[in-house]
Amino acid sequence: VFGHLIVAPTFSPPLVRYLLAAGAMVVGMIGAVVWLDGHFLRRRLAAERARFPGILANSTSKQGTQRGSARTVRVPYRLRGVGSLAWRQMRGVVHYRTSVAVSLVVPALLSCVVLVHPKATLSIIAELVGTLAFYSFLLLPTALKFDFRRDVDRLGVLKSLPISPTAVTLGQLAVPVVITTLFQTAVLLIVIALRPYHPGLLAMALLVLMPVNVLIFSLENLIFLLYPYRPGQEGIGVFIRSILTFTAKGILFGIGLGVTIAWALVSKRLSLQWATVTDQTGWVMLFTAGMWLLTVALAVTTTALLASVYRH
Repeated sequence: VFGHLIVAPTFSPPLVRYLLAAGAMVVGMIGAVVWLDGHFLRRRLAAERARFPGILANSTSKQGTQRGSARTVRVPYRLRGVGSLAWRQMRGVVHYRTSVAVSLVVPALLSCVVLVHPKATLSIIAELVGTLAFYSFLLLPTALKFDFRRDVDRLGVLKSLPISPTAVTLGQLAVPVVITTLFQTAVLLIVIALRPYHPGLLAMALLVLMPVNVLIFSLENLIFLLYPYRPGQEGIGVFIRSILTFTAKGILFGIGLGVTIAWALVSKRLSLQWATVTDQTGWVMLFTAGMWLLTVALAVTTTALLASVYRH
């Protein structure tokens, strides 16, 4: 049916029948998916209700043995709660260290594709920084869920702690931001070892990427707290949420790309007008400073919004 619709040269009465048949097939499949989704939820709920008495009995019997096994945990740096939460999330990273390491290999290889260029030009290092920012924006939030997304069932516990919402937010963002920054540093060090770039370019690249990392994970957690879900949750709602999330990310990345291009043109024109900024290096410094200030402002604003959403 769909093949006839695709290759139909003109509109004709048989084409109307194919259109009606295709519409009926689509509506029928949507109805089947909705019914199966509800059937799946009902079956899972019945299974959980059947298991609950046994789970409750086991947990009650273990309470007496667990009371004597409690121990005090020493956190190296509490930092008004920020270090405590970050330390706890880091223990999760250590537990899943193999999967985290494997998930970082793919974006590292994709980012190093620019090394096929034989010359060490300034545009190559700029392309590398853009590639790192893109793959950090696209791939790493899914791999590094050591933040609010991991604690959807512990938000009540977090709210009961004597820690300010800002400290909780910073503590939850610290681990994924630090891991992403270390990952980007490792990639940049590999590039500098293989190409004769000045180490100052590494420092400038990291200066730009660090607020980008904060912006990426604060935005990811902001979307999550606005529309929370449990890890491993299934159903149409999760599917639609994933599509909308990736679409929103694509739109935001497109807007960011447009702003970057616009500022590049503006900074180029300003560099031509200013007598003290006439060479290529001066234009790059002006462009980098403007992008850094904009990214820092966006990162601070998004983090403040995340703390406000968590507070409410």
